[in-house]
Amino acid sequence: MASGLAVGGAALALVDPKNEAIKLLGRLLDRIDQKIVGTTGHTRHELIIAAHTILAVSSFFDALRYELGEDYPPLELTAGEMEDLTIPKPKGLGLQHLSLVEQLIDGQVESPSAVLGFKENSERNVRPYLAHLSRRTIRFLEGLAAWQSARQRLGDLDRRLAGQALGRYQDGYLRLAAEVPEFYMWATVGEHAATRFEVRGLRDDLRAIAMNHSQALSAVSGLLRIINTNDPPPATGQIFKLARSTKKVLERPLFTSDHSLSYAPLRFPRVVDGFVTPRFRLAVYTEGAQPAVEGWWARHPVRTDLDAFLSAQLASPTSTERPMLVLGHPGSGKSLLTEVLAARLPPNAYTTLRVPLRDVSSDAPIHLQIEEAVGRIIHERVEWSSLSRGAPGTTPVVLLDGFDELIQATGASRSDYLLQLADFQRRQIEWDQPVAILVTTRTLVSDRAEIPPGSLLVKLEDFDEDQIDIWLNAWNAANASTPEYRSLDRSTLARHADLARQPLLLTMLALYVADPDALDLSDKCLSQAQLYQRLLDVFVRREVRKLSSGKFSSHNEDLASRRRNLAITAFAMFNRGQLHVTGQQLEADFVALLDSDAEAFRPTAYHRAESLVGQFFFVHTSTADEHERTRRRRTYEFLHATFGEYLIAEHLLILMSEVSSDHARSLQALLSKDALAKRGPILEFARDLFSTTTQTGRENALGQLASLIRESRKPSQLGIRHESYIPARRDLLGQLAALMANLIVLRVALDPAPVPLLSLTPSGEEALPWWRSTVRLWHAGLDVEGWQSTVRFISITPEHQLIRRGAFSPVASNYRQPGGINVDPYIAEAELVVEPELESWLRTGKLATDTGRRRP
Repeated sequence: MASGLAVGGAALALVDPKNEAIKLLGRLLDRIDQKIVGTTGHTRHELIIAAHTILAVSSFFDALRYELGEDYPPLELTAGEMEDLTIPKPKGLGLQHLSLVEQLIDGQVESPSAVLGFKENSERNVRPYLAHLSRRTIRFLEGLAAWQSARQRLGDLDRRLAGQALGRYQDGYLRLAAEVPEFYMWATVGEHAATRFEVRGLRDDLRAIAMNHSQALSAVSGLLRIINTNDPPPATGQIFKLARSTKKVLERPLFTSDHSLSYAPLRFPRVVDGFVTPRFRLAVYTEGAQPAVEGWWARHPVRTDLDAFLSAQLASPTSTERPMLVLGHPGSGKSLLTEVLAARLPPNAYTTLRVPLRDVSSDAPIHLQIEEAVGRIIHERVEWSSLSRGAPGTTPVVLLDGFDELIQATGASRSDYLLQLADFQRRQIEWDQPVAILVTTRTLVSDRAEIPPGSLLVKLEDFDEDQIDIWLNAWNAANASTPEYRSLDRSTLARHADLARQPLLLTMLALYVADPDALDLSDKCLSQAQLYQRLLDVFVRREVRKLSSGKFSSHNEDLASRRRNLAITAFAMFNRGQLHVTGQQLEADFVALLDSDAEAFRPTAYHRAESLVGQFFFVHTSTADEHERTRRRRTYEFLHATFGEYLIAEHLLILMSEVSSDHARSLQALLSKDALAKRGPILEFARDLFSTTTQTGRENALGQLASLIRESRKPSQLGIRHESYIPARRDLLGQLAALMANLIVLRVALDPAPVPLLSLTPSGEEALPWWRSTVRLWHAGLDVEGWQSTVRFISITPEHQLIRRGAFSPVASNYRQPGGINVDPYIAEAELVVEPELESWLRTGKLATDTGRRRP
């Protein structure tokens, strides 16, 4: 099998050329062998599937011959009888109307695939098939006269036969995997990908792939080149220009943006050196799937065989039946993955068309989006009809990058985009021009799309420690000759592993460490809040330096203004209950909070959001219709949610630490929309920052909070907030409930000492009735999550002092409220309003309910 393409009689002879079964099936194998050499695409795949069926069938009859021993020859099984047993005929219809390959494909042996590797498929599909074939064969044999004398001597033949056949199938499969690339790929995907080490006698080209570490998806190129032996496309024309352009990405620097991370002496490694193949989880979309939920993904194992998976999937016709989704968080490397994949797909087998959805018309049909993107790359007018035909014998692969940007910027108008893609693929198959499609999207946006059932979902995972080391080695190698460069290793980042595990944030940390003015990240005294403070300091200062020709030292006011703008952006997301905000929403918030004239807002104007926050490295900008300035639609999101949480806490401390009527109005506006207790990191950052504030600042903060708590429910105060600041629709009750909840939660969170209820009670009010009405106001005005998180955060001591739930009170004899933060919210509310009888009833009822649930 020097060619590595034949999988007919010669291939199966690797199992055992003396097998009687193989002799009987030889005529079938020879016919397949004659067809497969030189074939590609769908035809080749059909022949491979047929060969796999023959492997399973021949393994069974070989096992039958072995188990029966001297009782086998008298049975005189014919090839026709074997075919009848293994390829059931439809009732009343012969098989003459079907080709040999069609008959074998219509058999009952499921082959391995990119989703279900060799070992998994052996257990899930091949073993049941062989067990069924064993029972079917024994029933047939019972009708033969020669069987009657042998039956008593064979014992439990049914059980032994299926096991013997499976062992022979697996042994034969591994031998085939040494020669046939498809069989090898199926042996290297899945949870048992280590079976590649069981493959012996690998042909030279497969051995080279197995022995060498795949760098930047290099194994994808190697495997698919072995399968496809077409001549490369002519060295002219649009397809050639496109292929040449996509290859260049491997040699460019890993990061080519003009963002504020630029630092002149540093060098980024090339993509081919610095791209780390991500780990991933794989799922098939079915009814009830929740791809936007992290907990749902936790049920699926982490895999490390992305090269083998992509190769096996793209080599299969199933890739042309429905789109495959690649999901990941901002900064996880989705876009770079599509660029590297485009560069690695061999042009003699695939016409690769990468489409950044932000750069094409968001409402255009799919084929026009492809034409638009390709035209921008090669600077020519192109037509989908010519691209889909591509070079002879190649399959178009369309890589649509940034579906989340499309759907966030356009809203629900394109939520059926993925269904349109599946329909597009169906039509292409009907026209005998199949096309494979891969789509990238942010994980959290995937629930806003209609996903075709059966679509493959690939979720990119964060780096593990080994991947961090690989990235750092490439980073250090690229900067080895940089003057005064400080080599970076994982121990320096150990205390901040949560950030280091995400590719773009790892880049941010590396750039921070390389800054000569940066403080040591490994300092044990460096708190989480101080880390974020320093990161923001460095990158905001760089942005100011870049925009002001290096004169940033005289622009402290500009620095403070930019931090404030980022904080308003963070509040814009939080107060809308989202992790992103549109440019139009953000502009409206800027006008309401910063401009005295609300009429200055013009929805069609070039939004300030683009220049105020969009340029920062840690802000991810999603864009639709980027090429049309008048229609450009953008959304903004922090690369990591904790950037926004930190900015909210920092801005609140600034407003609280300096007492003024303007600050009071801003606090009331920002805190009257949603419950801070929903986002624990905000309160932890606030406590951390509060502890490092000056004594005067701490006194001002606590005093201003207490004053606002006492005053905010008065009728005279209800209208002093920014009336034009409406990030989300909240009625007056909801706004007042959120404001009172947030003010009290902050007061309790910041002060390590218990807070006497009397110190917060308005003058002339009785403390307990006022407090009870306030707690019940939360229940009436907050949403369920806001109410539950608020009542679970605060506890009250017998002395009517407020403390964090679960915290010790030095005044109240180390009082700790039972239940901690996981206490039932109704019990927590009863405890807060100091109604012991109601609390007792609720606890008794919950105990009885829990006991009943545990009872068998």
